[in-house]
Amino acid sequence: MKRTIDDVIYKEMDRMFKCNLCDKSYTDSNTLKTHQRIHTGEKPYSCDVCDKSFTRLSILKDHIKTHTKCKPFKCDYCNKSFTQYGSLYKHKKIHTGEKQFQCNLCDKSFIQKINLKTHQRIHTGEKSFQCNMCNKKYRYSRDLKNHKITHTNISSFSCDLCYNSYTYYSSLKRHKRLKH
Repeated sequence: MKRTIDDVIYKEMDRMFKCNLCDKSYTDSNTLKTHQRIHTGEKPYSCDVCDKSFTRLSILKDHIKTHTKCKPFKCDYCNKSFTQYGSLYKHKKIHTGEKQFQCNLCDKSFIQKINLKTHQRIHTGEKSFQCNMCNKKYRYSRDLKNHKITHTNISSFSCDLCYNSYTYYSSLKRHKRLKH
């Protein structure tokens, strides 16, 4: 009996492995397991040089190249070299001006999909980054990182005129502008 493309598609749909935490589906269980590491945070592959960890062995292998001097992928525009082809590919878009990721809510466009996703938080109000000490939420990881400093009671920036101390340099600048 001859198989048609519809038979193949139907069979593949029967073998779909669905993630129970998001709407992604895969045709084999190993790919699903690897995907689910995004949700669990599991990173079983570690670099022996710098202790960074990764969800997939292939990503670790690419990462290990960053510890060598070998950078075989060179930009035709500026001669900057990269350890991975994907990094060169993204870099070249800086020169070409190609911004293929367009926001559907405003006229902004971006070189990388991750930058579009980050931008869209402005429209959605999504605040994914939560402080584990006070539960305050932030739109960007850098804002959470800055916030966490407030829990340390460390004041690194001192006024040289009155010796008040501040956690942030911007707070010290504002103090000087308003008080001195």
